[in-house]
Amino acid sequence: MGFKELKQQARQSLQGNWKKSIIVVALATILSALPSWIEMMVRPEDYFDPTYTVDYMSMFQPSSFGVFSFLWYLLIPGAIMLGLAGFFLHLIRRNSATEADAFEFFTNLSKFGQSVLYNVLITVYVFLWCLLLVIPGIIRSIAYAMTPYILQDHPEYSVNQAIRKSVQMMTGYKWQFFLLQLSFLGWILLAICTFGIGLLWVLPYIQATNTHFYEQRKNENEVVKG
Repeated sequence: MGFKELKQQARQSLQGNWKKSIIVVALATILSALPSWIEMMVRPEDYFDPTYTVDYMSMFQPSSFGVFSFLWYLLIPGAIMLGLAGFFLHLIRRNSATEADAFEFFTNLSKFGQSVLYNVLITVYVFLWCLLLVIPGIIRSIAYAMTPYILQDHPEYSVNQAIRKSVQMMTGYKWQFFLLQLSFLGWILLAICTFGIGLLWVLPYIQATNTHFYEQRKNENEVVKG
């Protein structure tokens, strides 16, 4: 199935579900980078200063905000990523999903622990590959891209099992997935021209398309096994 067909399926899945998808993705985006948003509001002069550079090491400084940032980026992004995968899987399979689907990993301690482990392992693995060079890190992050969906479909898997399964599913398809992401570049640039407002529609569109890509790979794998 080509990019055109995947995107068409994504648009069909979003019909009648745009409002909730926009709300979920907007909340997920805000929550994912909440410490940065707070810092931008507290010190806007720094963020709009062309000479300003982000000090990523500040989250490790022994200050209350540094500790808050470190804990936030350790605990929260994984739950958001896995929750978004669940939301869009429900959306494309049942043509319905609820906002609660996107945040289920915050309401179950066991699932939340799994999401934290997912976040830590993916970050560590990609970082270690980036030590070789940036390109291997990018390639490996693409290989891990199906992990959230696999954990949703197979809650009995360990995080490492899901990562290995993702690597196997993406073998021979990493370049195709990379080009799929590049195909949204025009939409992203256009959305930026609207001061980012257009991203409210573009990001759910990307998420739905990526979910259909996973569904396609999953079905192909099942056919091969059968």
